[in-house]
Order: sequence, then structure tokens, then C-alpha cells
Amino acid sequence: MVFVHARGPWCRRLSPRSYRLIDPLLQPHPYLDGLYDSMEEALWDAIRWVETLGPDAGNPAIGLEVSTGSGDWRTILQPAQLLCPLPLPFALQRPVAV
Repeated sequence: MVFVHARGPWCRRLSPRSYRLIDPLLQPHPYLDGLYDSMEEALWDAIRWVETLGPDAGNPAIGLEVSTGSGDWRTILQPAQLLCPLPLPFALQRPVAV
């Protein structure tokens, strides 16, 4: 799908936005290196990937970039952990000595 912005002689074609996932060094992610049509699709793919890693792999930081009209990439979500650890259920926590 291509959008045309028609305002006088400086008309330019605007391409739809693409999204990509980035690593903590703000580089394209080494495993999740595809282009996505939406922010939601990219983040959903990242969350599913993190869930497959298992507890020993940790929770890697992943960020998000969007394509610009000039062909560059702009960071819109700084790399961070996407999943937060769940607290242990109350029954499994150690009792506090009084």
C-alpha cells in the first residue's frame, strides 16, 4: 500500500511504516530480525520469543524502531525487559520471624 501526499510540486510518495526489533546496543535484533507491519505484531513476536528461552536464559532487553519517510530508523521504545517476574504466591514465601 502506498500513500500519496499531494500538496503542490513537492509531492512525495509516503510508504507505510515498518517496525523492527533492536537489541540492547540499538542494533537490529540478531534473532528477531524481521520487519513488522505494526508495533503490536513486533512486540507480540518478541514476547513469544522471550517466553521460549526458559528461566536460565534471563529476560533479554528488546527495543523497537520505526521506519521514517527518508528510509532511516527511529527508536520508539528503548531496549528493556518485556516481561516482569511474577512474585511467588503468598503460601510459598518464607515466613518472617517476629
